[in-house]
Amino acid sequence: MLLDYLVLAVALILSGVAAYYSIIGLAAIFSGAFFSIVLMGSALELGKLVAASWLYRNWSDAPKLIKYYLVVAVIILMFITSMGIFGYLSKAHLETSASMTSDVSAELQTLNDTIESKTNTKTLVDRQIQNIDNTLVKYIELGSVTKGLEEKRRLDGERKELEQERKAVEQGLVELKSKRNKLESEIRKIEVEVGPLKYIAELIYGQDAENHFDSAVRLVIIILILVFDPLAVILLIAANYKFTQKDQKKQFDDRIKQLKKMKKDSIMINKKSVFKL
Repeated sequence: MLLDYLVLAVALILSGVAAYYSIIGLAAIFSGAFFSIVLMGSALELGKLVAASWLYRNWSDAPKLIKYYLVVAVIILMFITSMGIFGYLSKAHLETSASMTSDVSAELQTLNDTIESKTNTKTLVDRQIQNIDNTLVKYIELGSVTKGLEEKRRLDGERKELEQERKAVEQGLVELKSKRNKLESEIRKIEVEVGPLKYIAELIYGQDAENHFDSAVRLVIIILILVFDPLAVILLIAANYKFTQKDQKKQFDDRIKQLKKMKKDSIMINKKSVFKL
């Protein structure tokens, strides 16, 4: 008894979850009429469940036109639900892929280019400072210490400006590298999220998995939708089957009790007739 109600509860839960994903997916496809799609999808999902239950309970008595139309309608509604789920899951995958491959990656590439440019600038400034520091040494080697000291004093102001420029470049590099580390961490998190799908792609396509990643995702989504809404409908029919069996058994037991009662009453009447004689 408990199992039968559990089957019914699971069927309704699966159907409800499938309906939610389907409605959100269809609303994403027809985004201009969000509330209309939600209302229409909810009504159709409810109609599908009622139609499936009614068909099972009235299959032998239902007129052929109604019966066959409802069968076709249920199948089409299952396809629509699956299509909505496909749209929902595909949208989720595309959003994840886009965030990983476009915005974050493009920003990271720009940061790397900027870091490389600033690194080159720092190298140039260091070389200029080194040249100024070597001025005195050059004049000493030429035997003119006094002139070397004068030239060094003349270049001290330029050296200070170069040191300030180098300090500013170094500070900018620290900030850029910190930002780059955050972006790389974000990319690693996204890669962890899609990691299982990459392993599935490698399982199916082997070394060529990177070129078939989207195909692997579509395959996984198709497998999900093949068992999602159909399973809900089948479980609903299974629950109806068990409840119908119980109703039939109850009717049979009631009929047996009625026959026993009729037999007992008949015996009592016969006994009374005998006593009268």
